[in-house]
Amino acid sequence: MVQVALDLTDLDKALFIARICSELGYDIIEAGTPLIKKYGIEYVVRRLRDVVGERPIFVDTKTFDAPRVEAEIVSSSGGNMFSIMALAPIDAIQEAYEASRDLGVKLLIDLMNVPDPIEYSKSLIREYNVIPDVLCLHVGLSTQMRRGVNIDQMLSLVRSLRNAVPENVSIAVAGGIKKDTAPLYASAGANIIIVGGAITRSPDPRMSAMEILRSLSQYR
Repeated sequence: MVQVALDLTDLDKALFIARICSELGYDIIEAGTPLIKKYGIEYVVRRLRDVVGERPIFVDTKTFDAPRVEAEIVSSSGGNMFSIMALAPIDAIQEAYEASRDLGVKLLIDLMNVPDPIEYSKSLIREYNVIPDVLCLHVGLSTQMRRGVNIDQMLSLVRSLRNAVPENVSIAVAGGIKKDTAPLYASAGANIIIVGGAITRSPDPRMSAMEILRSLSQYR
């Protein structure tokens, strides 16, 4: 699946891109963290729903605490999935998982800055019986560059994580993905390819969004 991350503070531009991506067939529309912080979850989801119809909306809450409250806000607003950071306390992660099941929304666990995402994910499932809908390998492009993380290392992480967790847990990958790297992640086993800046910062968002889809056509 392909997801567009609307990490913007301009709501009109976000709605414009959401409409384009929805029309092109993007699977998930992401209400990015900057967007929901500026305008509020309920307002953003409602406006997005007007332009994307029934297409799933992921609300990137990046929750650390009080996950049930945030899950309730997402659910009541019409969102379909929310996120909690893997670095949050395990009690909060367990609560987020329980709330997601109670409320019928999906849970994404963001593995950003986890030292060993593979062992963390295995222990989360094995020791705590938390089986999220999505585990997201999220390494920002600037972090990749500063730490010298190359594409081969990222692809190896995707393969290792895909082999380490059950098939019903989707693997998402995010961070500086472009048309030339998107198919590499798909071939490594990622189920959800999250694209942000390659579309939102493009002078021609529609063309860029189409190029991403073309690059992934064999996997979709």
